[in-house]
Amino acid sequence: MNLPDEELRTERYYAVLLAKSVSFERFISADDPRVDVYVRNSHFRQLTNSCWSLETTNKVNGVCRFIDRMPWYYVCEYPDLSLLWMRRVFNWDVDQMPRENVTGVGDGQATSLYTLDDRTHRIIRMKNNLDFALYRYAVDRFLIRTGPRNRPSGRRAAVTSKVHPQREGG
Repeated sequence: MNLPDEELRTERYYAVLLAKSVSFERFISADDPRVDVYVRNSHFRQLTNSCWSLETTNKVNGVCRFIDRMPWYYVCEYPDLSLLWMRRVFNWDVDQMPRENVTGVGDGQATSLYTLDDRTHRIIRMKNNLDFALYRYAVDRFLIRTGPRNRPSGRRAAVTSKVHPQREGG
């Protein structure tokens, strides 16, 4: 999105202007609620209907129960398995999932977790502890719900992830 400089300088776009003017590490470590609303536990807040508030009055268990009630959700580290699950749950004949909003850096390559330094990792984990707890829960539930006994016969999906590796024997 390209906005005129005059509009970017308004309070509404403070976080966008900051993101365009400082390093990624400096942006995520900013101690400013105008930035935190974008980088702190946003998935947790979204699932608790508090997207634009940094207050988190809901508990993780309640959000986990919400995830349990969801008929389907997509796990980006498991695109093929997510698609197979969607086909089964909704009885849709879909062969592929479009890739939209793919983040990239200046040369068009996606940002990698492996290029972030330890300090940046710690900041991300600290600011997103609730999101990481939900992620682990949702992926574990996903793998149980899409396990071999739940897959349509004759279909096997690769179950590999660099972010959430398979456990031994599972």
